[in-house]
Amino acid sequence: MPRIKISQAAKEFNVTIQSLADQLNKKGISIDASNPNTRLDESAYDILVEAFQPDRKERERIDRIRQEKEKEKSASAPVNTPASPASSAKGQSEIQGPKVVGKISLDKHNNPIPTPPAPARPQKLRQNRLPHLRRLKHLSRKNQNQRCQSRKLKLKHL
Repeated sequence: MPRIKISQAAKEFNVTIQSLADQLNKKGISIDASNPNTRLDESAYDILVEAFQPDRKERERIDRIRQEKEKEKSASAPVNTPASPASSAKGQSEIQGPKVVGKISLDKHNNPIPTPPAPARPQKLRQNRLPHLRRLKHLSRKNQNQRCQSRKLKLKHL
């Protein structure tokens, strides 16, 4: 195992660097706790594993056994394959491809051909229902005429 930094060991054991240094000092190994990049020997790391994770080896052994059992189950489990297509159609409906909704016209370069938009119908206002709109329309024309006349007068004076 390569030498490991004390900061990485602290993260792994979920403890502070100072507590790791204290534990190693109790066992007779002195390290520089002020520098998080201090490297630990394999023997020092093994001491920390024994102190902070005493059941680590047991957990690793249990995990290996669990993985082996899962592999055995997956290998021994029978694979369900339909005997004939007729029998599968009775139990389940077959998966079909995507449903075609419309068609896109393409040119010779496989670019979509734009379809002309449908002409919009102009909506006619009923004059008997909205008499106030006629008045507003008239007023706006009157204002436009006044503006144009005032501009003409300004241009004449120049």
